Amino acid sequence: MTRVLVACLGGADEVLSAGAAIGQVSAHAERLTLLVPTRARAAAEVLPGVDDVIGYDGPCVERTPAGPRAESVVDLIRSVRAGDHAMALILGPPPPGPLPLALILRLAGVPWIAADRAGHPASLLDLCHQPPGDPPQAERARSLVEAAGFPPAAVRRTPC
Repeated sequence: MTRVLVACLGGADEVLSAGAAIGQVSAHAERLTLLVPTRARAAAEVLPGVDDVIGYDGPCVERTPAGPRAESVVDLIRSVRAGDHAMALILGPPPPGPLPLALILRLAGVPWIAADRAGHPASLLDLCHQPPGDPPQAERARSLVEAAGFPPAAVRRTPC
């Protein structure tokens, strides 16, 4: 069992639609941390099997008129390092694609990273997954977590 970080940088609706894939990971993970935009934090906190939620509003989430703030990236690196994650899965590419977030996660010390639709992943991704056809986002997320080694299983329930 491992500590896994799952990044889902869309809105609350995308976080909730990825719930089945997130549950699939949590059933096999020792600890699951979900990285979401702050605006989607409430949606992330209701998903079963999620142990920690990191809210993030820096680069890789949305453009701001002032541009990216280095402090937000440094804060994210600190938060991810504190979780001692063995792997990260980037579900649904964030607006600029998964590679900027993959770079931040590498800088945070995450040793194994998977995403889909990455273009040219270079050495940032250990698994660059491309499901056949053009399935809906929820199916893409489940396909990625299965390709990363998390087979379907009963969802782990968090005690109340």
